[in-house]
Amino acid sequence: MYEVPVIDLSGDPAVVAQQLYKACTTWGAFVATNHGIDESIMNRVVNESRKFFELPEEEKEKLHIRNGIAWRGYMPNGGEKTHGSTDNKEGLYVGPEHGPDHTRVKSSTPLYGPNQFPDAVLPNLRPAVLSYIEAGTGLGQRIMDLLSLSLGLSEDHIRAKFTPDPIALVRLFRYTPARSTSSFGDHSDYGLWTLLLHTQPGLQFYNEKLGVWGTVPAIPGSIVCNVGDVLDRMTGGRFISPRHRVLNLTGSTWLSIPFVFDPSWDAIMGPLPLDNLPELSEDDKTAAMARWDTTSIVSLEEPYSAFLAKKVSEGFHQDRASQ
Repeated sequence: MYEVPVIDLSGDPAVVAQQLYKACTTWGAFVATNHGIDESIMNRVVNESRKFFELPEEEKEKLHIRNGIAWRGYMPNGGEKTHGSTDNKEGLYVGPEHGPDHTRVKSSTPLYGPNQFPDAVLPNLRPAVLSYIEAGTGLGQRIMDLLSLSLGLSEDHIRAKFTPDPIALVRLFRYTPARSTSSFGDHSDYGLWTLLLHTQPGLQFYNEKLGVWGTVPAIPGSIVCNVGDVLDRMTGGRFISPRHRVLNLTGSTWLSIPFVFDPSWDAIMGPLPLDNLPELSEDDKTAAMARWDTTSIVSLEEPYSAFLAKKVSEGFHQDRASQ
């Protein structure tokens, strides 16, 4: 059985950076332990999320995503598809709170606006989620610094140029049991980086170099991290945006909380300066081109907003298909 690597983020930064480089150039993913997010924050968001999904359907439907703005709100089970296959999950889409006086809200910028929470019946859900978003944003920035070091760049290179004001989107998902098919279809993530809080086995990543699916150990208090399509392109294919899926064969529901950590809305995208690193092999170049040909990214030479606005119009559904 193959498993994605586990990395302790509390070690010497230079050593951890080397471990991240190896993980991102092979699996494109790893399990982070001792990552700095207080376990009480994680437990609260998990417990409150479970309470949300146990609410009557009519209560959840009041928060339907079609009733909100900024792609925030409830998506019923079966309401989304991945590559034509219906996902066996329901979800609540949330993000940082943006009031009506926020500059980007005034200009009707996509993804900026208020959340929809069931405050009347679950008053603790909102603060639990917002605390987790704040902590996750801090972890995302820390990982960007480690990735910069791993690539031989200045520690703040990615943070300063691409994520000074990152777009942070969190999704609370509950998967229903599956028999022989994925509860969430085989796909890659469209953006820069994903942090995933998952509660039990079922998540799998595909290692294209080995041609195998690897399982993710469900270590209490850990966070699963993976490369997105944008970072794959920024590194010239050095970091791999991996295909992954959820196969929930437990016979019970399965809770997962992905945190999308993306570049700033107005960040000007482009390749990272990696001339200091050895050139990729021809096989790795070919594999990278194959991955890129199946994504929505046409060019990096534009503001991130241009790419993200396209993803919003597609409903974030067109992630890379299985090959």
